[in-house]
Amino acid sequence: MGDSSWLIAAITGATAVTASWTTGRLSARSARQTAELNAAESRHGHTRQARRAAYLEFIASVHITGNLHGSAMALFRGATHPEWRSALSGIHSDLRDNYHDRFLPALDIVCLEGPDDVARAATAVRPASTKVFKLVEDILRGPGDPAELPTLCAALWDVVETFTDTARRALNT
Repeated sequence: MGDSSWLIAAITGATAVTASWTTGRLSARSARQTAELNAAESRHGHTRQARRAAYLEFIASVHITGNLHGSAMALFRGATHPEWRSALSGIHSDLRDNYHDRFLPALDIVCLEGPDDVARAATAVRPASTKVFKLVEDILRGPGDPAELPTLCAALWDVVETFTDTARRALNT
């Protein structure tokens, strides 16, 4: 009987050691998976915040442009005043400054942060904005028709709306 007690004790001890070892490995694996999931979630959150900030800056620069376009259109509602050329020249200068100081850097960041469909939508805003800018320039030089401003501004806001919708979908996925 002494020999069987020793065998049972050995089997029980081996089972306890094996169970402890297995539990330790499973706990380590579970901890590693939890850490990996937390890291992935953190990266996703950081990426989302970076994109959101880039999109907001881009939209803010476009809104400045839109306000300036509104000011330009206001110059030609009703009777034009003798000082319209000076006022439009100031608007033209502000448009150019906003374009280089805010719009282009924001566009670059949006394109860098991605995703591709958002970058394409943002890039489509550039030529629409340029058309309005060129018209303002042409009006200052003489051959431009102020009556075209509302149409070109509406086309710009259509592509801005497309960008906004695309960016919103990208942030919500």
